Amino acid sequence: MKHLNFKYVTKSRQSILIDRQDIVLWRQRYLRKIKEYRREERYIYYQDETWINEGHTSKKAWIDQTVLSCRQAFLDGLTTGLKQPSGKGKRLIIGHIDGVEGFVEDSLLIFEAKKKLTSKNVSFEDGMVKATLIDIVRQHREEHCEKYVVDEMAAQHGIIVLRLPPYHCELNPIELVWAQAKGYVAKNNKTFKMAEVKKLFEEGLQNITCEKWSSWVSHIIKEEEKMYGLDDMIDNDLFTLHLQIYY
Repeated sequence: MKHLNFKYVTKSRQSILIDRQDIVLWRQRYLRKIKEYRREERYIYYQDETWINEGHTSKKAWIDQTVLSCRQAFLDGLTTGLKQPSGKGKRLIIGHIDGVEGFVEDSLLIFEAKKKLTSKNVSFEDGMVKATLIDIVRQHREEHCEKYVVDEMAAQHGIIVLRLPPYHCELNPIELVWAQAKGYVAKNNKTFKMAEVKKLFEEGLQNITCEKWSSWVSHIIKEEEKMYGLDDMIDNDLFTLHLQIYY
């Protein structure tokens, strides 16, 4: 009997080997479409949203191991540094759009998050965990969102919206933008106040050059090709396995 040579691929999300069929179909449709648009030399934009909390900071720091107590630090004229906040604090919601040449002008959206479900008369209880609240929103989504406003706005300007399949952030180069900007905030966040976090995040975005963005897009294209081929390989090997079991 032929031995199948499966290679386990470590990913940040669930292994591609155990993806649901609907996710596989969505991924394949996306990959075929994006390849088609690239062949047609269409101008491709990437959009995504993220968030960042007031208390966002680095989890690691340099320490002087010769200072053994707060009293010693005081006597030596040193400081123990700014105390890290006990909670995450308020949250900023951020959205942006990148094109081949970098950020789209005036496309940055940044605002403070508000905890509201009451505007749609959706019942919920205080203390519910995030998973439960998301499930409630999902149950009421269709009755409140028959159409997406972004689709209607895009259609007015001749723009096609191509949605990434769920759990595939590695196919969106703007995720690398978020990582760099958040890293800048973590490194420089000193007051853990919303105003400074917003200012630092914007500064982090300004540090992203067109050259960096271009290299990230190139990286994503390679990931697309790799993922497309992996799906095909898995499909062929599983088909071979089914034939062997049958016979």
